[in-house]
Amino acid sequence: MWLLKPWVLKNVVSYARSFGSSTADVSDAKTKLLGGTFVVRNGEVVYTHRETSSFDNGDAREVLAAALGTTVAGLAARLPPPTPSEAAVCSRE
Repeated sequence: MWLLKPWVLKNVVSYARSFGSSTADVSDAKTKLLGGTFVVRNGEVVYTHRETSSFDNGDAREVLAAALGTTVAGLAARLPPPTPSEAAVCSRE
């Protein structure tokens, strides 16, 4: 019954506010900084892409081309043609 005393309830609420979960960090500008992708080749950054709000980390072909030191067109010449299932693109429609 002592848990129902007003001073106990006041302390419980106070501790809950102090140490409980807060959604204030969701709207903070520092938490809106996203990640991204970068490729370092021979000690030099050759590719960078900042993550978008939809969590896009860049095109995998561009990342692979940067890692291999070629262009996307040059990469296409080095790789076998994609199979129909690899060429399929998902959309929201």
